[in-house]
Amino acid sequence: MREGEIKPEEGSQDEDIVIYPISKIVGGNETERASADDYFLNKFEDQKSPKTFKQGKREYKLEDIERTKTPEEIVMIEALLGNLEKEFKKGFGESLKITPDHIHFIDAQKAEVAGFEPQHFFDKSSQFIGIYDTGSNLRNAEGIIHEALHFNSFHSIQLKGDDLMLSRRDGIRTRVGGEDGELYFEDINEAVISEMEKMCEKDFFDLIPGIQDELKNRKEFVAEFSQRHPDQQEFADDIAYVTNHPVSGVVVERFAHYEERQKIDGLVKDIYQKNQDLFESEDEVFGLFANAVMGGRLLDLARIIEKTYGKGSFRKLGEKTKRPKG
Repeated sequence: MREGEIKPEEGSQDEDIVIYPISKIVGGNETERASADDYFLNKFEDQKSPKTFKQGKREYKLEDIERTKTPEEIVMIEALLGNLEKEFKKGFGESLKITPDHIHFIDAQKAEVAGFEPQHFFDKSSQFIGIYDTGSNLRNAEGIIHEALHFNSFHSIQLKGDDLMLSRRDGIRTRVGGEDGELYFEDINEAVISEMEKMCEKDFFDLIPGIQDELKNRKEFVAEFSQRHPDQQEFADDIAYVTNHPVSGVVVERFAHYEERQKIDGLVKDIYQKNQDLFESEDEVFGLFANAVMGGRLLDLARIIEKTYGKGSFRKLGEKTKRPKG
């Protein structure tokens, strides 16, 4: 295989989801792979030790910007993770045993002083989730589910010698061209995770303590908006947050990665229309993308892309949905 080529068979359907943080480790010898596996497993199990992580080229100590979770937040997190585990079993089997200890809240004021860019994140090296505290339990809950889905997705590591471990795959996001290579399918990866996040919210957020007041406020706003603007139902269905700003008034935000989700929605619809003899619904087509992201099963997805759009179209899709460097 030439350098830079995407090999769909890697992480295909004959690999099962495993109950430890890294799905697949390649390169090195058996002893080195076992050592790397132990490294990530120990990181996953030990959330009490000091942690460092990178944002861009800067390295941060988690303890410098973290704040302690409240008892109410711990209850909320336990409910979120418990329901996510049930949701996961519906389509993917067992999920990782993520606990509140894996969730670390980033204090906004400390983060600003440290120069940390406001964002939620999953750190694969130290095996934890960072939630930038927005002051909204609903926003934080959405972030927890989004990053927990990333946590549970397929992860593949390449051993490169001299203790260097290179990320090969995260979900469907694939590194092409070696250590400094570009990340293909980045937009698709985020779109799939964000759509699954919305599905989780629809299925069980009504059961989560600590967010009910915000959910009620949003539902009331959406109902009123839909009545006043019946021609904008698509926007109404995509409202994630409604907040009251002291200066600008009501602020309404969509769920994350709207443009990416629109593109994959169009792709799913097109594949379904051109292959109705193979699929019973658009949801079944989306399932191919979800299985590629969560279970590493690229082969089925690659096959239907190539069947629908021709030889080489899978790679072209990866190129088209990569993110610019920097």
